[in-house]
Amino acid sequence: MADSERKAEAQDQGDDNRRHPRLSCTGIARIRVLPEGTNQTGSLVNLSKRGCLFVADKLLSGQSGSAIEIHLKVKGIDLRLPGIVRRIDKGHRAGIEFVELSARKCEQIDLLISELFELDKQKQVAHAPTPPPPTRGSESRSLVENIQREQQNIDAPVFNKLLRFYRG
Repeated sequence: MADSERKAEAQDQGDDNRRHPRLSCTGIARIRVLPEGTNQTGSLVNLSKRGCLFVADKLLSGQSGSAIEIHLKVKGIDLRLPGIVRRIDKGHRAGIEFVELSARKCEQIDLLISELFELDKQKQVAHAPTPPPPTRGSESRSLVENIQREQQNIDAPVFNKLLRFYRG
């Protein structure tokens, strides 16, 4: 495998040295390539404090290094951010770095990321597997295990009687 293929594969798997972690999300996005003003629609795949992954509906007209303005709509929040296309993958996927962000824009991104993080946390809790209710057998096993751990403190006849009782 060539070095460029390994690098692309590592980036697809998220094995890179980002300064800010990216959160998976879904949203509508539109980029405007500057200065010509070409608009392209697509979707947002992930987001960080300083960038995002945009997937275009059609082949991207811009190229790596192009200045753009991206309009994001995620969870009811609209953001217009200046950026630079840092990477184009497969003609449809663009890694975008946000640039020249005002303090207000940074706060808006932080707010959106906080909301996405909370929603992700709620989904994880909601989808966490619930342990099955204990059955008579499993209760007996745990009691037997506890009794066996404590057998040093109980004389042999009492221990054997308890063991027989719980093994039923």
